[in-house]
Amino acid sequence: PLSLTQNENINVLYLHDNHLAGNISDDICNGDEGKKILIYENSFCPPFPDCIKYIGKQTCEK
Repeated sequence: PLSLTQNENINVLYLHDNHLAGNISDDICNGDEGKKILIYENSFCPPFPDCIKYIGKQTCEK
């Protein structure tokens, strides 16, 4: 949920290696303010929001 990235107590959001797929909305960047979002080793498809710096290997499944 978007509230995860808007929580000021979260500095790093680890979503890596969770078999997640699809597209990521730019809304995930709302309230980013330097938070690290790690999504590597999933099946997300580009384009990726600018705030996500740790994309790593993705197996895009459409």
